Amino acid sequence: MATTVPSDVQAESIGAASQFIRTVGRKENNEEWREKARKLDDLLGHKNIVIDSTLAAGTDGEAHIDPIGTNQIRLASDVPLTSAGGKPLTPSDPDFVKLAGVLHRLADRMLGHGFLVAYGGEIDFYAALIDRFKKYFPDAGDDAGKSIQGRLDELKKNAEKKRKETEEKNPPHVAGPISKD
Repeated sequence: MATTVPSDVQAESIGAASQFIRTVGRKENNEEWREKARKLDDLLGHKNIVIDSTLAAGTDGEAHIDPIGTNQIRLASDVPLTSAGGKPLTPSDPDFVKLAGVLHRLADRMLGHGFLVAYGGEIDFYAALIDRFKKYFPDAGDDAGKSIQGRLDELKKNAEKKRKETEEKNPPHVAGPISKD
């Protein structure tokens, strides 16, 4: 497995995304989102958020939970961690919302939640950002705002699609009739 620790600039983007999740959690009065940010901070501080160049195509990351070893978030090498100019991502960059959403979902998995719950949380996160866009992106100008809103819509639809695919592959268990024996 080819994993690398993020550079200082990449780690700064991850830290900013974690802080953004915390801020949105505070403003939305969502303790679960703030807990995810704390988990991300802990993992980043212990260098347990890594870049994994061997993840399958179409996979943006995975939560690796090892009961007797090191827990890690492994990000695919194509997840944006820096701006086009090589600087840390900021909320005014459409790639920032993708990073925040991916980290939000993977932190959910690190907290022991299943895929359906994790995708549901990611969808709810994007929905909050879309519904209260000006609250979370007050400095986004017209062009940047349209770009970020378009990216949020795309990411939300993709998360909804992934959640539906996951649900179809793993339908909820339905109990049969109860025997009177």
